[in-house]
Parts: sequence; structure tokens; C-alpha cells
Amino acid sequence: MLQTEYVKALASLMFEKPQHHWLKCNIDAGFHAEVGKTSAGWCVRDNMGRFVIAGSSWTNGRYTIIEGEAISMYEAMKELQQRDYTNVVFETDSQAGADLQCSQRAFVEIQGRMIETTRKLKQVQNQIRSKETDKKRAFLTMEELKQVPDDTNVYKSIGKTFVLETKATLMNEQENKFKDSETSITSLQSSREYLEKQIAEVENNLRELLQQDPGLARQIMSMNV
Repeated sequence: MLQTEYVKALASLMFEKPQHHWLKCNIDAGFHAEVGKTSAGWCVRDNMGRFVIAGSSWTNGRYTIIEGEAISMYEAMKELQQRDYTNVVFETDSQAGADLQCSQRAFVEIQGRMIETTRKLKQVQNQIRSKETDKKRAFLTMEELKQVPDDTNVYKSIGKTFVLETKATLMNEQENKFKDSETSITSLQSSREYLEKQIAEVENNLRELLQQDPGLARQIMSMNV
């Protein structure tokens, strides 16, 4: 009898494979009252039970079980979306979450804001890198031109063609490119800071939503993305 019960208990803890072409993400949360923090962990496996990816994070603050599980779910979804994973079913061992009622609309709205803001942030970061490259190229070109005598013939490349220009003209062009790049970088850095603040605000909104309506976590746990 004891052996039978043990086998049943063990079976309930075993990994249940998702359907073909789907991934399963198991999530869990840890609560560390002594340091006032909550840990989140998640692991993704394919329909054969093979490891795909995993992650973990720490959050300042003490949360209930349902809030901790929801935060773990949110962190996992955010990472998987950034890596373009689709067809993922989420699973948690939190019975409390499974028994609660919840609302989907608020979370979907927050999730959409996070995805859109993250996309914009990546675009701005790419633009900053591009402008930094332009700035560096202009600086190096000016340094080379400074070493050339003023009466030396210099050429500017336009596609596959080289056009004769004066040194002063090329220096002026590179100085303008350098200044324009600096101006653009300053503006883009402001945009980056703004978007980073928006992401932090969205994350805070999620935590507030969970505190106001803990039942939201059950909806998150049952969602497929």
C-alpha cells in the first residue's frame, strides 16, 4: 500500500510532456524573509523532455505565494518573448494559484506595453551604436587629414567613384558629421533613458496589479504564448 502511494506521488511530480511542436516552461518561486527578497526560477523543455533554456532572478520585497509565482511567470514570459520563443505552455506547482479567479485584460495590456517598449528600446540602442560608429569614423578621418599638407590633392569616395576635393572641404564635412553624430547620440540617450523608465514603470504596474488582484496570477499561469 505504501509503495503504491509512493509511486502515485512520484508520478504526480514527473514532468508531463507538452504536445508536439510545443515547449513547456515550469516555474517556481522562492521566499527569503531574512533578506526581504523573492527569487524566481524557470526551466523550458521540449516535447521530448529535453532541456532548452532556463533562468532565474531576484526581486526586492516580500510577496505572497501567488504573487511570487506570478512574478516568476512574468520574468519567464519576458525572456522567452525577447528570444522569439513561441508555442510555450506554462506550468506551476502552486495550488493556490490554480484555485483563484482572475482577470486577463489588465495583464495582457501590461504585457503588450512591455513588448512594445522593449522593441523600441532595442531600436534606440541599435541607433546609438550606429551613430557612435559614424562619430568614430569621422574623428579618425579628421586625424588622418590633419597630417596631410594643405596643398595635397585629396579625394572623396562617392560609391565607386573618387572625386577631387580640397582638404578644407573634407575637414569641414567630417567636422559636421562628427557634430551631427554627437547631437544624435545625446538625443538618443535621452530616449533610451525614457524607455528604460517606462519599462521600470510597467514592471511596477504589474506588481501593483498583483497586490490589488492576486487572482490575476491564475490567468497568467493558464496562458499560452
